[in-house]
Amino acid sequence: MEIFLWIIGILIGILFFAFLGLQLWFYFIKKNE
Repeated sequence: MEIFLWIIGILIGILFFAFLGLQLWFYFIKKNE
């Protein structure tokens, strides 16, 4: 059960950071135009 919770936590973390990275990426693209 603990391993299952670990996997869910890691997946949520990856999705969260990927979303943050995309937001920053779009921000820099709009700023450079």
